[in-house]
Amino acid sequence: MKRAPSIGRHLDGFCLQMNTDVPYQDNYDLFDTPKSKRKNRQYHHQALIDAYYAVIDGGIPVRTACRLYGIPRETLRDRLDGKRSIDCENIGRGTLFTKEEENKLADEVSRMAKCGYFYSCKEITDIATDYCVLMEKRTSDQHLTLKWYRGFFNRWPELQMLYTKRPRKRNILAAAAENKDRFFKEFGDLLDRHDFTFKPNFVFNLHVSVIKTKESQSIGVIGCGSASGIAIPPYFIFQEQETHDNAVNSMNNIPTVVSENGYTSFVFVDYMKNHFIKFLPERKNESVLLILDGFKSHLCVELIGFTKDNNILTLFIPANCDTSLSPIEQCCSAQLQECYDELCLRKIHSNEQICFCDVACEAYNKAFSQEILGEAFVKSGLCSIENNSAV
Repeated sequence: MKRAPSIGRHLDGFCLQMNTDVPYQDNYDLFDTPKSKRKNRQYHHQALIDAYYAVIDGGIPVRTACRLYGIPRETLRDRLDGKRSIDCENIGRGTLFTKEEENKLADEVSRMAKCGYFYSCKEITDIATDYCVLMEKRTSDQHLTLKWYRGFFNRWPELQMLYTKRPRKRNILAAAAENKDRFFKEFGDLLDRHDFTFKPNFVFNLHVSVIKTKESQSIGVIGCGSASGIAIPPYFIFQEQETHDNAVNSMNNIPTVVSENGYTSFVFVDYMKNHFIKFLPERKNESVLLILDGFKSHLCVELIGFTKDNNILTLFIPANCDTSLSPIEQCCSAQLQECYDELCLRKIHSNEQICFCDVACEAYNKAFSQEILGEAFVKSGLCSIENNSAV
C-alpha cells in the first residue's frame, strides 16, 4: 500500500493544500485492488472537488491529481470535459435534467402538493416526459420510467417527505378546509401586494369545459374570463383531425388544436403563449392574476419563465374543495352545454345546417356573458357585490 502524500506537498511550484478531514488514506487501494473486488465510490466527493480545482487552477496533470487525491481518472476527466457537473454526487449515468432544471420541477411538484394535489407516479412521469419533449431532450414516444421516478424522489428528500406525510382518506376533508383557508389568505396577500382590489379586469379564472355534440363526441373548450365580466374568446380542443376539419370549414380565425390525448401541457402552453396573452388588458409593468385548478397539464415548468416575463401570477385552487372557488366551473360550464343544445335544437327545427364552431361560439358568448361572469365571481367569494371589485 502506497503512503498518502503529506499535507502541503509542493509539486512544480504548486502547493496542494489537502483537507485533513477527508480520509484520502483509504483511497489508494483503488489502483492496486483487482477490478472484480473493488467497491463503487471509494472516494469522498470533496476529494473530487479538490482534484478538479488542482487541475483547473494549479495546472497539474490529470494523472497526477488522480493519484494524489485517489480519484478514478475517467471520473475526473468527465468533470473536466463538461460531461458531468462537478456538483453531481451520483455515480453511474448522469441525470436527464440538469440540477437547475430538476430543481424547477421539484419546486412545482412541491407547490402543488402544498395545495393538496399529490400526483401519482404515472402523472409525475407524464409531467416530466412533457417537460423533456418541450426542451427537446426526448421525443413523445420515449416515456420516462419508474426508475427515473424513484431516482427523482431520492434526489429530493424534502419532496419525498412531503409525499410521505400526505393526508389519509379520513383526514382529507380537514386538509381541504385548511388548504381553502390558505388559498384565501394567499389571495388576499396578492390583492394587497398588487392592488387588485380595484382592478377586477386583472383577475382571471380559467377552466376547461366539455361540449358533447349530437354525434356523442366530446370537444374541449378552454374558457377564461375576468372578474369584471370580460371573457377571453374560446379555444377548442379536438381529438380527431377529421372532426376538426368538418367543424372549422366555415370558420375563420377560430383558435383550435388537434390533440389525440386531449388537454395536455402542450395545449396549455400553446393557449398561454398564442391566445391568452393576446387578450390581456393594456398594462404598464402591472401584473395579472390567473386562478386555475391543479390539473396535471397546468403544472408546466416550461411556462415559469414565460409567466415571469409577462407578469402573470398563478394561484391554484386547492384540491378536494367544492366548485365554489372556480367561478367558471360553478356557473358557466353547465350553461355552456345548455346553450349549445338549445341552439342546435333551434337549427334542427328551422332545418338549418349545424356547424359546430358557429353554434359553439354563439353558445360561449351567451354562457360567458358579462352578467353571468360577474355573478359567478361574486358567488365564489372572489369579488364583492358593492363595486364589482375583487375582495
